[in-house]
Amino acid sequence: MSELRVALPLLRGKRRFHLLKGRPWSIVEQLILQALVQRPSSVADLVSESNLPRRVIIEMIVRLMRAGWIQVESTARGHVFSPTAAGERVGASDELPSARKSMKRWIAFFVDQLTGSPFRSYELQAIPRHRLDERPDRSSILVLEPETELSQPEPSELLASLTDEDEEIIGVEPSSQRLARYYALLTVKNGRVDGLPPRAGRLATIILEAAERVDRTKTETPQANVGPTFRVVAPETIPVISDCAFSREDLVLGGDAHRAALKSAIAKAYTRVFIHSTFISDDGLDFVLPLLKQAAMRGVQTDILWGQGDNTDDYRSTLALVGRTKAELASAGLDSFISLHNFSTHSHAKLLIADDLGRGRFSASVGSCNWLSTGYVSFDATVRCRDPELVGQVMGALARLSQGREGHWNKLTGELSRFAVSCKTQQKPSGMKVPMAVVVGDAHASFVRKARDGASKRIFVASHRVSEVGKRAVLLPAVAAAQSERGIAARIYFNRSSGGLTPGGASELILWSQSEGLTLRAVHDPRLHAKILAWDDDSVVISSQNWLSTDGSSHQPLQEIGVYVGGARAADHVICVFDNAHIA
Repeated sequence: MSELRVALPLLRGKRRFHLLKGRPWSIVEQLILQALVQRPSSVADLVSESNLPRRVIIEMIVRLMRAGWIQVESTARGHVFSPTAAGERVGASDELPSARKSMKRWIAFFVDQLTGSPFRSYELQAIPRHRLDERPDRSSILVLEPETELSQPEPSELLASLTDEDEEIIGVEPSSQRLARYYALLTVKNGRVDGLPPRAGRLATIILEAAERVDRTKTETPQANVGPTFRVVAPETIPVISDCAFSREDLVLGGDAHRAALKSAIAKAYTRVFIHSTFISDDGLDFVLPLLKQAAMRGVQTDILWGQGDNTDDYRSTLALVGRTKAELASAGLDSFISLHNFSTHSHAKLLIADDLGRGRFSASVGSCNWLSTGYVSFDATVRCRDPELVGQVMGALARLSQGREGHWNKLTGELSRFAVSCKTQQKPSGMKVPMAVVVGDAHASFVRKARDGASKRIFVASHRVSEVGKRAVLLPAVAAAQSERGIAARIYFNRSSGGLTPGGASELILWSQSEGLTLRAVHDPRLHAKILAWDDDSVVISSQNWLSTDGSSHQPLQEIGVYVGGARAADHVICVFDNAHIA
């Protein structure tokens, strides 16, 4: 490949962050100070007693001396370290006083529009769009553009990428500043991309693939211009599967179980509750508000978000309901504890997040239950995530949704992002670990393919709605599995038709499915609202996505959010509970 100049599309922004600067004290440093309070010692003594490397001991002593807690004196046996008066006082406490300084700092950043990855401003050399167009060599520069423009960065990823190891973000000031379009000029030569930081491996691969396609086009059609732009199709979202804490008690199945789960999460919350429900109804608020008011008496703050689509009468009635409820809370003096946000996130996700595992330790419930508009009589399905890795991902998703369609970084966005970063650094809970992942957008389709190709005995699907989309998205893959040499048994259930599919059309789809070796049935008692894809005994995805009427979008990845569980006979448990609910 000949040398090629490439313009990478970026968004540039700037936020004012509140930081704690400095490394926190470790438990080992506290033990070293306490040991010196009990008996002055030399470095050799401390190395012998702690079995730690000499270099590590010296680094900790230096830090403690800088804090004014340790002093050194020369004796016949060498240098001996002892506590100062201040050191004796803090050594007797349960926790060492923070050595970090509070500060505020403006931080500029870039977000590339091909992968959404954040970069510090000094990691890329970039220019505004108008300066790119003014360059005399503009016609020889390949300008990459995303198929769908990124409107806003992932807030939690932004926070995690913009600080040093000895910094912790404790707040972000709200901002309505729009991100500006920039381009980084890169050089592609000999299979390398010059101008990118080393950590941008995925982005470099996408750029190289685009450059190779352009190079082939030039070879096949020599007279063709390199062209001013090249559209890059967004890569399919790849869920990160990792071993996470799980118990079958984390599966919430059925109406009564969801009512109990909501009451428990609110009752056990220490400081924060976050609820995202596609819809909000009078009946839903009548049930949940008394619970939230009781929590507010303990100092618990709640934020309620909703995702109903706009330009409908229902949307306007929801806005009116939110307005009335906000006024009632304000008159009762509870508006600082219970916040209903008056904008739609335009997401179908259903989320319940609370620090009900201990102060600062959150759980995140993800599934099909509209927490604020259900009578808890339908059959819903939810996974309660306790592993900090998963909880941090769900928090990060909600942080992005909290920005709304305009992408404004508000107080809630900053708080959720900070919690998300904090969750990802927490220790995993004890107990059984199984493969798990947060599933968003078009990643749902990858699990349909996993079920199609990997099932050894059965596939099970439950969806609230069915439409022609479901035939392509789920039914045809299920047919392929059923008619394969494995002879997979496929049972598929729905509650109602949608997307232009008439009741008669649903009957035709049922007959077609039967002829292809599938079991497709409508179930109504109790009303089926769960969204479940399961195969064999272990693997299940529980989501907000109607598997039989929606095909996950890469353009709006947070439109649907689910969780994959790959062990502990989770699928078998879900299917058994479904069957015992007498709807099969």
